[in-house]
Amino acid sequence: MLSGDFYEITYPLLLSHSTPKEQILLNDIDMLDNLDLNSHHNSNLKLYIKKSETLDEFYWFQSSTSNVYKKNLSDPLSQWEKVAIKGNTIIHPEMMRYAHIDSKEIILTGGLVDCKSTSMCFTFSKNAFIKKANMINPRRAHAIIKQGGCLFACGGTDKNDEIFSSCEKYDLATEKWSNIANMNVCKLIYT
Repeated sequence: MLSGDFYEITYPLLLSHSTPKEQILLNDIDMLDNLDLNSHHNSNLKLYIKKSETLDEFYWFQSSTSNVYKKNLSDPLSQWEKVAIKGNTIIHPEMMRYAHIDSKEIILTGGLVDCKSTSMCFTFSKNAFIKKANMINPRRAHAIIKQGGCLFACGGTDKNDEIFSSCEKYDLATEKWSNIANMNVCKLIYT
């Protein structure tokens, strides 16, 4: 472990704690939300997540499956656990992005479905998926961050597989998406 200020988790599931070949240091959970863990095939990848009073569990939505796993961050010896989903499940699109609303609710957006970007939006809370209003623009490999009572989805690739600068805002109180000013440059896979 780097210091007492960080959690160390090994990715992917149930790996031994061997010497890491690659390390990712995350000072903010929003950086973790935008990290495409499914693109890392290094069996020794370790993530270092800055400790937070509001974050005690880490969820991983395995791409191209309906599997959800969680890890108790406060117990360094805990193993990944498969989450029993209540109700309908969804197949998690590749390159989707998610953001923590609070310690127990996560919103999942976009991704790649049938070789096209999607505008899908779900929340995951209490081990169940709840469908929310779709984003205005289909996108994948975008950034999403929570600020105040809103989420901001920016960049990524659009339905024509073009990198774009479009941004939109999701109001958590009204549960509606609205367009906002574009970024000055087109961006893809960033935090």
